[in-house]
Amino acid sequence: MFDAEVLRHVDFKPVAGLDQVLIPGDPGRKTRIQRTQNGIPLPDDTRAAIVNTAREVGVSEVSIQRATA
Repeated sequence: MFDAEVLRHVDFKPVAGLDQVLIPGDPGRKTRIQRTQNGIPLPDDTRAAIVNTAREVGVSEVSIQRATA
């Protein structure tokens, strides 16, 4: 009964101007897919700090370039 009710809401056609109805978990799933495909966005200063730390601990420039490409 509960599953059928959830599906009824998921399949509901939204009002004009909206393209979908979201259920709990949808935004997180969308974010996970985007980040899996495109990586996790980082502010420039955070990225620079990670790269500098990698250099300080001896990570090769080739590995750094490969990881940041």
